[in-house]
Amino acid sequence: MASDEFHALADRMAASPPPPPDETVEQQRARIDATMSQLPLAEGVEAIETTVGGVPAVETRPGDLAPDAPVVLYVHGGGFRIASALAYR
Repeated sequence: MASDEFHALADRMAASPPPPPDETVEQQRARIDATMSQLPLAEGVEAIETTVGGVPAVETRPGDLAPDAPVVLYVHGGGFRIASALAYR
C-alpha cells in the first residue's frame, strides 16, 4: 500500500497542468529527480550517495544499522533509462 505522502504527491501532480515537453533526456531526468526527491524517506532511514566499482550509487539504510547486519543489494531493473538513482531511492 502506498504511503500517505505518495498519495499527497500524486494528488498534487494530478492537480497541476502537465509540464511542457522536455527537449533533452537530461532535462527530463532533472524534472523527474526534482519531483521524486520530494518524497520523504521512511523515519530513521538515510540515503548516502556513494560510488561502487566506479558506478554512482545510493546507499539507503537505517541510521542505526549495525556494522555486521545483513544487507540487501537492490539493482533497479529499468536501468535508470530516464530518471536516476535519486528518483528510486
